[in-house]
Amino acid sequence: MIHSNYAYKIARPEIKKRKRIDTLAFLLLFPLFIFAQQWDYPLIKGYGGIQFSEEVAEPFAAEERYQLLFDITSDARKGIASRSLWRVARTLNLLAASGVPSENIAIVVALHGGATKMALSNEAYQLLFQKNNPDAALLETLAQNQVRFFVCSQAMIARSYPLDQLHPNVKAALSALTVVANYQKKGYILMP
Repeated sequence: MIHSNYAYKIARPEIKKRKRIDTLAFLLLFPLFIFAQQWDYPLIKGYGGIQFSEEVAEPFAAEERYQLLFDITSDARKGIASRSLWRVARTLNLLAASGVPSENIAIVVALHGGATKMALSNEAYQLLFQKNNPDAALLETLAQNQVRFFVCSQAMIARSYPLDQLHPNVKAALSALTVVANYQKKGYILMP
């Protein structure tokens, strides 16, 4: 009786050779995978990385004024950060890379739904969830870059979150609906 491992090698001698070739190919291509995604962070470091090229269509126009409104309802994550706040950071990085001066950028964020909890102060978040608010640092960084944050007080009350314990850069609004309506009337573009 032939041992099964030995029989496999007799029946398939090319397998061992193929494994060596696959390993060699991986070792040769691995550096390309590592260096293929070198993300740039021209304004918001560590969040919202971009690949910018002057040769693409439809960059932001440096001479224009951009008034953008983000309606955030999800608490989905991208790594440790909120995926939605990460998109706000990416937008700021794209604007900066396009040469739009900060005085021509106005961004407003309305938080409600599942995103409501990111509006809490770190202390309140710790009391409710027994961990630090994972979005506190990004909220702070975005606010330092003139992003204005509002949280829906209706969503806060519905979830029994304390209205007096918000992150220092977040204001309670009557509702997210009023923020979206009021800022669209002021000419802000609702971002998808």
